[in-house]
Amino acid sequence: MHTYEMLLVTHTEEIATITINNPSRANVLSKQTIRELTHAIDAIALDETVRAVIITGAGERVFVGGADIRELHELTATTARLFIRELHTLIEKIRRLEKPVIAAVNGVCLGAGLELVVGCDIIIAAETALFGMPEIEIGIPSVIEGALLLNLLGALRTKEFLFTGDRWDAARAEGYGLVNYVVPAHELLPRAQAMCQRINRHSPTALALQKDLVNRWMTTDLDTAIEYGINALGIAFTTGDSQEAMQAFQEKRSPHFPWQH
Repeated sequence: MHTYEMLLVTHTEEIATITINNPSRANVLSKQTIRELTHAIDAIALDETVRAVIITGAGERVFVGGADIRELHELTATTARLFIRELHTLIEKIRRLEKPVIAAVNGVCLGAGLELVVGCDIIIAAETALFGMPEIEIGIPSVIEGALLLNLLGALRTKEFLFTGDRWDAARAEGYGLVNYVVPAHELLPRAQAMCQRINRHSPTALALQKDLVNRWMTTDLDTAIEYGINALGIAFTTGDSQEAMQAFQEKRSPHFPWQH
């Protein structure tokens, strides 16, 4: 297993848990952390023993406090584009990973940290979590996966969120549709693990197809989205998973899926 300086990566029962582990610096997304996360996601993509992923932060106070402002302060017009593209590449890999990714937000989640979170598939937050996109406070706009907020919040709330830089507590974030569930802090990881176990009962092929479809539905017109779905259904019948799931349903038993066909 690869050794990281800014991450802890553990595997238990087909679930990989990635913990961003630099609490003395608010678990910020430095260049090194972004590169280590990218490496970890690439490795998980190839690991047939992993069927679901949890991303969380070390400690009880902070998930990710944003990008590393010391590094941001040194950027130029050219290096800023390179930095933000590298962060986007990481989040795009999470969005395209053919396995569900659960964000377990254990505390403060700001800026680049929130962009990382909204790139995940399901978001579970501790009651103590706090969300914000405060880039406007340091003279820059919120960019890249901030664009995903429109689908989650709508235009009016997205504008308010980004224009003010306000922080939202977990209850408000849940009420606005930014997170799926809010739970007591001590229940956060067990709840995320239970969600992974619930999802892992299903065909890995069907889950990969469904995740890809949802991503496509978000960015295309209705007719094209439906055509994607028609093609995906055909693909599902080539793997044997659908036949096994239907047979198991009729026999009132759990299906048995091989990891790779």
